[in-house]
Amino acid sequence: MPSSPASPIERITELTLFLRSSARPRSRREICTETGLYGPDWQSDTARKRFLRDLEDIRESGIRVTQRIDDDGSALYLIKPADAELTELDQLTDDERIAVQLASACINLDQDWDVTAVSKLDSPTDPAFEPIPVGEVSTWQVEMSVSRRLPELADAAASRSTVTFDYAGRERVVKPLEVIWQAGWRYLAAVDDDTVKTFRLDRIEGKVSVGRPDAFEPQPPVDWDELLPADPVLMAVDDDGETVCVIAVDERLAAQAEATRGTVRRRHDDGSIELEVRVRNRHALLAWLYELGRHARVLEPPEVIDALAESLAHLAGAGAEQTGTAPAGAEPAGKPARRAKKARRSGRASAGRASGPRRTFSDEFALLTAIVPWAYQRGGASVAEVMSRFNLTKDQALALLGPASAFEVRHLNGFAELGFALLAADVGDDQVVYTLDPSQIHMSFDPSITLDKPLKLSLREAAGLLLVGDAALTVPGADQGGALASALAKIRSEFGEKLKLSARVEQPIWAEALTDAIEARRTVRVRYDSRSSGEIVAHRLNPLAMRNLVGHWYLIAAPAGAVGEAGEAGEVSRYRLSRIDQLDDTGETFDEEYEWDESTFATAAEYAGAQRVVLSIPRADRRMVERYPAAVVLADSADGADGDPAVVEYNLRSPQILGQMLMLLGPDSHVVNVDELPGNFVSAGRDAAERILARYGD
Repeated sequence: MPSSPASPIERITELTLFLRSSARPRSRREICTETGLYGPDWQSDTARKRFLRDLEDIRESGIRVTQRIDDDGSALYLIKPADAELTELDQLTDDERIAVQLASACINLDQDWDVTAVSKLDSPTDPAFEPIPVGEVSTWQVEMSVSRRLPELADAAASRSTVTFDYAGRERVVKPLEVIWQAGWRYLAAVDDDTVKTFRLDRIEGKVSVGRPDAFEPQPPVDWDELLPADPVLMAVDDDGETVCVIAVDERLAAQAEATRGTVRRRHDDGSIELEVRVRNRHALLAWLYELGRHARVLEPPEVIDALAESLAHLAGAGAEQTGTAPAGAEPAGKPARRAKKARRSGRASAGRASGPRRTFSDEFALLTAIVPWAYQRGGASVAEVMSRFNLTKDQALALLGPASAFEVRHLNGFAELGFALLAADVGDDQVVYTLDPSQIHMSFDPSITLDKPLKLSLREAAGLLLVGDAALTVPGADQGGALASALAKIRSEFGEKLKLSARVEQPIWAEALTDAIEARRTVRVRYDSRSSGEIVAHRLNPLAMRNLVGHWYLIAAPAGAVGEAGEAGEVSRYRLSRIDQLDDTGETFDEEYEWDESTFATAAEYAGAQRVVLSIPRADRRMVERYPAAVVLADSADGADGDPAVVEYNLRSPQILGQMLMLLGPDSHVVNVDELPGNFVSAGRDAAERILARYGD
């Protein structure tokens, strides 16, 4: 019998296998006395709560625990084999399994959901099937930060259960409709006060309470293009409705402007164009005009030109020199809060693995119950192979597998271990094993194994597959009618009634040309709108990969003819695709091999020498600035009529970026920590406004 008290992961694992192997439902008394998992004080209130929490963790992992009431009023528990064994993926063909694995290799969630789910795809019908290793070479990758609340809210939307949570300082009771990942953020669309609104998942405060199913009538499908347009110019925050503006763009930036938004009304012989652009947010239009600089000008309508000139005059007079203070209760800003990202080895990038979000006991249970059958079905596996497949460090892998190898599981004929051991050839001392290289430590199995088959997919694992699949179908070169699409259709047929969620990744400009150049290893010539100099700069680049970071696409490339790592001559750098004005394939190939640290490109906010900038942002405009990743939200106002601002900290490397942000947010936003900033940051708003005003004379 296991020693008491057992660790949480041991309790959850052994309780699952005990209930699954039992021939009849068991009471809590029987479970506690026969397994010893809850110690001699199993009748205490503390032990009862622990038992119920363990049952909840098991259910959260996707396993249904059947519960009924006995004649004496006590609850009886049982896990039926059909409710524990994986069946949802049996219908997938091997091509579909490979397609889902490739999607997971290229779409990097910062949770383990897709990793444990994909490991269950490695049991093919075809003996010649070769599983895709984690970190398979890929032309492109997307970093997706998800929220642990995402599956719960997507489930509530599917079951039409009302949801209660605190948001922006007050309690909300909403009708959830769908969850979406878009442009680096997670949103819930829900009916609140008879209006469809969006809620950022990371801004939901405290606990989420889910009501009973079928609490409201089916609602119309969410029109995400209207509710949450990817183009900030179409994101309505003004009271002036929608206006069609005509914008002249000269020949230098005509191609970039045309690829970004609008339709061409007229082309001129010199290469310049006139664009018709739908505008719902004039601040966002100003930010785009600032990006285009002296190369663009609004031609009509006159009332928009007058309104823009008035706003620009205000900004030019105040600029970033306005000062403010954080609302009461705001914490002093220290070092920026960082979100650790799960790093995967990709292409020729070299990167250590970040620790990622802290794993809960249910996460560890999901990992353990995925690793053991995965390794068993291969006839054993080294710890190094486990680390690679499940994105674990050596310490993480051994901390999970070492104790688990000694877990005792109650059977009808007594106790047995899980059925595997960590061994190394010619090593007799168990403790010495842990000091060896992971490739020398092996999971060895015996016939008594009690966890030989994968367990059912949890809602989180299903959400992981749907997210990476949806995202992969929207990236360059995706085959909308291929194996991945058919695999997702089958997965949705199993989970579509349980999860209402989707993911949209913005299609980058130059995607097709760059994909071809990267795969053929051909040098490209680009004209790049440099934020540091404010000028268009020509580069000859060896393209290496494309990355979507915090919702923005970047080219990872090195100067042609130079080899080096970041920080050295010829360093591998990133270039924002939306700032490439022109791209030409030189036809020249390159043979140089490059290495880069993927972690240096982890977020779009972290730059060497970046300035800490604190902005006061009006509530109505906050969504507009979400395209720039915040380091810290220092304070958030109550959701009242007073419209108190949010105070947000950013790490910015150039005053040009700050100027664009102030254009985007308008005259009611300002910099709070003016005294801490150098002069070019202090005047960023004024300089940006004057730069645009110069195009309009008086």
